Amino acid sequence: MKRALLASTMAVAIAGVATVIGVTAVAAPAPSITVSVPERADNFQLTDHTRLSHELHYFKDAKAIVLMSQINGSDVSRKSAAELEKLKAAYKDKGVLFYMINSKDNRDGAAAEAKSQGFDIPILVDELQLVGESLGVQREGEIFVVDPKNSFKIAYHGPLKETAAAIDAVVGGKAVANARVEVKSGATIAFPERARSAEFKNISYSKDIAPIIQEKCVTCHQKGGIAPFAMDSYDVVKTMAPMIRESVRASRMPPYFPDPHIGHFQNDQGMTASQKKTLIHWIEGGAPRGAGEDFLKTNAGEAPEWPSYLGKPDVIVDLPAFNVPATGIVEYQNQKVDNPFKDDTWLRAISVKPGDRTVVHHVVSNHVPDPTRPKAKIPGGSVGSYTPGAEAQVIAKDAGAPVPGGGKLNFQMHYTTTGKASTDRSQ
Repeated sequence: MKRALLASTMAVAIAGVATVIGVTAVAAPAPSITVSVPERADNFQLTDHTRLSHELHYFKDAKAIVLMSQINGSDVSRKSAAELEKLKAAYKDKGVLFYMINSKDNRDGAAAEAKSQGFDIPILVDELQLVGESLGVQREGEIFVVDPKNSFKIAYHGPLKETAAAIDAVVGGKAVANARVEVKSGATIAFPERARSAEFKNISYSKDIAPIIQEKCVTCHQKGGIAPFAMDSYDVVKTMAPMIRESVRASRMPPYFPDPHIGHFQNDQGMTASQKKTLIHWIEGGAPRGAGEDFLKTNAGEAPEWPSYLGKPDVIVDLPAFNVPATGIVEYQNQKVDNPFKDDTWLRAISVKPGDRTVVHHVVSNHVPDPTRPKAKIPGGSVGSYTPGAEAQVIAKDAGAPVPGGGKLNFQMHYTTTGKASTDRSQ
């Protein structure tokens, strides 16, 4: 990472007799990059080599969490992994979690490595390198022992050989005697964005950040939207920047969870890898305002009653009003209404509008056939659903959602209390 580069050039001149001229020059030293291990591990969510996701702060009740940097095909990583497996066995049933983290290779490569080596410890795949960057990873074989009971403090960072003592200290509620030990062996892992960290302050809010937020966040984060605050200016985004960073790193926001490695989906509401890195690096660079228009402020709007891209609804179904108490647990409510469609119908799009977005957790629905009528010629199923952040269900071209004529429509409502009584009238 901090190596000076030796540049060698050789020129061959041919003028009657071939003459070889060798020139050796030393390039200017690369800017020094100081990499340090933070006091605490910021929250993150990564998927392991088996496609199972893990969020660090979810494991707040663990006695200790051990992370080891790893790369594929390396003798150092393989030998270290074998030793880490022994440690895991030694702490079985003691509440200590063990992970490897790979900030170099992709998930398929990590899966192949785990299979060939018989790894039992999950390999967390840090394809965007955002987690490795923030932890201060520099090479394979680095150990991080995290203390969840102490605000996820990184109680120990160093080589594997001192890990057991560090775990014992954390589990015993004691300070690690030597909390920071330099790791000198193992291949270095390149983090290209680390060399550009000084440039993060040059990321443009106006040109780069505001368009990402407008595209991926404002649908919910606008006046009248389902989010708890509107992202309608730089000042709001700046104030909420730490929370935005944590939410994106933890993959809670945007609330779109299909695996990007599998298939391509229409109406993809997730951020691209480039958008995530740009947004997080801008925040880590201090979230500067910079020059240019405050696009979010000048384009601030209000959530439409119904999705504007669908036009005016052909049919609106009013659900019965329901009084949600201020506190307590509300049992699921099954609200049945008459089916407005007397004949078999195919729906092009369905949108659920909560009467009070603060209390409606989710809605699912189904058609209930009329037992006095002949069996329908088309299947009956869902007639719409809702979860926070969900868009309208738009059916593919030349297709539709079938609703048999007659019977009832049942809407199962899940309400949550907020400390304030409310009456919900969803449609």
